Amino acid sequence: MAAAIVPKERKEVPIDAKLLAEYAGSYQLAPGVTLTVTPKEGRLGIQLTGQPPLDAYPESDKDFFLKVVDAQLTFETDAQNKAVAVVLHQNGIDQRAPRIEGQPVVPKEIAVDPAVLDGYVGRYQLTPELVITITREQAKLMAQLTGQPAFEVFASGERDFFFKVVNAQLTFEVDGQGRASAVVLNQFGRSSRAPRIVP
Repeated sequence: MAAAIVPKERKEVPIDAKLLAEYAGSYQLAPGVTLTVTPKEGRLGIQLTGQPPLDAYPESDKDFFLKVVDAQLTFETDAQNKAVAVVLHQNGIDQRAPRIEGQPVVPKEIAVDPAVLDGYVGRYQLTPELVITITREQAKLMAQLTGQPAFEVFASGERDFFFKVVNAQLTFEVDGQGRASAVVLNQFGRSSRAPRIVP
């Protein structure tokens, strides 16, 4: 039996209030998910879209940690020490969120013929344990990974779709009849091909 991984013990350090102010702003983690950062006394208040606010505590000038979940933040700064992005470290994954001014940047959505969407409906084997299930609900295409809820994916091209809840995209590979033979998941800078499972 493998030993449980114990999270590293993290020590809070004092930090200059001016530095905290440089990190204030909005950072886009996914098309529909923004991380809002506000300076507080000796720490940062952070809030993800649709989630309750949390506190992040400094362990260095650019690195912060959360106490309620095992997650950390690292800020990337420019020559003037103003934050240009933040990297969220959680569950062994690093997700970079660029700083944004104004509204989040969302890819342009296009309408796709429901008959075309029907060619994508099916199950695709990502790993021996993970399957991506694609279903259609009227004009919506839904994607569900084993053990997770189904999320709507939005078309940016006839074969290209994006999630709004996470920073991930799907590209379908189709045969001469327009039926998908595989789907490629692009996430965290990696592309993973999932062939269609033939019933």
